[in-house]
Amino acid sequence: MYGLIYVLNLVFAVVNGWGNALLFVCASSYVNEAANDKNKGLFNALLWIFNTGSFISGNLVAAFVIPYVSQVVYFIVCIGILILTLFFFLLLKNPLP
Repeated sequence: MYGLIYVLNLVFAVVNGWGNALLFVCASSYVNEAANDKNKGLFNALLWIFNTGSFISGNLVAAFVIPYVSQVVYFIVCIGILILTLFFFLLLKNPLP
Protein backbone atom coordinates (compact mmCIF):
# COMPACT_ATOMS: atom_id res chain seq x y z
CA MET A 1 0.00 0.00 0.00
CA TYR A 2 2.82 2.43 0.79
CA GLY A 3 4.39 1.75 -2.60
CA LEU A 4 1.17 2.86 -4.32
CA ILE A 5 1.02 6.05 -2.26
CA TYR A 6 4.67 6.79 -2.98
CA VAL A 7 4.21 6.31 -6.72
CA LEU A 8 0.99 8.37 -6.75
CA ASN A 9 2.75 11.12 -4.85
CA LEU A 10 5.63 11.25 -7.32
CA VAL A 11 3.45 11.09 -10.42
CA PHE A 12 1.04 13.76 -9.28
CA ALA A 13 3.87 15.99 -8.06
CA VAL A 14 5.24 15.99 -11.60
CA VAL A 15 1.79 16.61 -13.09
CA ASN A 16 1.18 19.37 -10.54
CA GLY A 17 4.49 21.06 -11.34
CA TRP A 18 3.91 21.11 -15.09
CA GLY A 19 0.27 22.06 -14.69
CA ASN A 20 0.99 24.94 -12.32
CA ALA A 21 3.64 26.34 -14.63
CA LEU A 22 1.23 26.35 -17.56
CA LEU A 23 -1.61 27.68 -15.42
CA PHE A 24 0.40 30.60 -14.09
CA VAL A 25 1.64 31.62 -17.55
CA CYS A 26 -1.90 31.41 -18.96
CA ALA A 27 -3.45 33.23 -16.01
CA SER A 28 -0.88 36.04 -16.19
CA SER A 29 -1.43 36.41 -19.93
CA TYR A 30 -5.20 36.49 -19.47
CA VAL A 31 -4.99 39.10 -16.71
CA ASN A 32 -2.64 41.29 -18.74
CA GLU A 33 -4.92 41.10 -21.79
CA ALA A 34 -8.03 41.87 -19.73
CA ALA A 35 -6.51 44.83 -17.88
CA ASN A 36 -5.59 48.26 -19.13
CA ASP A 37 -2.66 50.38 -17.97
CA LYS A 38 -4.74 51.94 -15.18
CA ASN A 39 -5.79 48.73 -13.41
CA LYS A 40 -3.08 46.28 -14.50
CA GLY A 41 -1.38 46.50 -11.09
CA LEU A 42 -4.63 45.77 -9.25
CA PHE A 43 -5.44 42.74 -11.39
CA ASN A 44 -1.94 41.31 -11.06
CA ALA A 45 -2.04 41.89 -7.29
CA LEU A 46 -5.33 40.00 -7.08
CA LEU A 47 -3.80 37.16 -9.11
CA TRP A 48 -0.88 36.94 -6.67
CA ILE A 49 -3.17 37.13 -3.62
CA PHE A 50 -5.36 34.26 -4.79
CA ASN A 51 -2.34 32.24 -5.92
CA THR A 52 -0.61 32.58 -2.55
CA GLY A 53 -3.91 32.06 -0.73
CA SER A 54 -4.34 28.75 -2.52
CA PHE A 55 -0.93 27.61 -1.24
CA ILE A 56 -1.86 28.51 2.33
CA SER A 57 -5.37 27.06 2.22
CA GLY A 58 -4.17 23.89 0.47
CA ASN A 59 -1.55 23.25 3.12
CA LEU A 60 -4.03 23.90 5.93
CA VAL A 61 -6.57 21.54 4.40
CA ALA A 62 -3.89 18.89 3.99
CA ALA A 63 -2.75 19.32 7.58
CA PHE A 64 -6.25 18.97 9.04
CA VAL A 65 -7.86 16.50 6.61
CA ILE A 66 -5.14 13.87 6.05
CA PRO A 67 -5.20 12.63 9.68
CA TYR A 68 -8.90 11.78 9.30
CA VAL A 69 -8.96 10.27 5.80
CA SER A 70 -6.51 8.12 3.90
CA GLN A 71 -3.99 9.75 1.59
CA VAL A 72 -5.49 8.00 -1.42
CA VAL A 73 -8.90 9.56 -0.70
CA TYR A 74 -7.23 12.94 -0.23
CA PHE A 75 -5.47 12.69 -3.60
CA ILE A 76 -8.68 11.60 -5.32
CA VAL A 77 -10.50 14.62 -3.85
CA CYS A 78 -7.67 16.91 -5.01
CA ILE A 79 -7.87 15.47 -8.52
CA GLY A 80 -11.64 16.08 -8.50
CA ILE A 81 -11.08 19.72 -7.51
CA LEU A 82 -8.49 20.02 -10.28
CA ILE A 83 -10.90 18.69 -12.90
CA LEU A 84 -13.66 21.07 -11.75
CA THR A 85 -11.22 23.97 -11.95
CA LEU A 86 -10.19 23.00 -15.48
CA PHE A 87 -13.83 23.05 -16.60
CA PHE A 88 -14.20 26.48 -14.99
CA PHE A 89 -11.31 27.81 -17.07
CA LEU A 90 -12.91 26.43 -20.22
CA LEU A 91 -15.87 28.76 -19.60
CA LEU A 92 -13.78 31.95 -19.53
CA LYS A 93 -14.51 34.37 -22.32
CA ASN A 94 -11.82 36.09 -24.33
CA PRO A 95 -11.01 39.54 -22.93
CA LEU A 96 -12.31 42.54 -24.84
CA PRO A 97 -9.66 44.45 -26.80
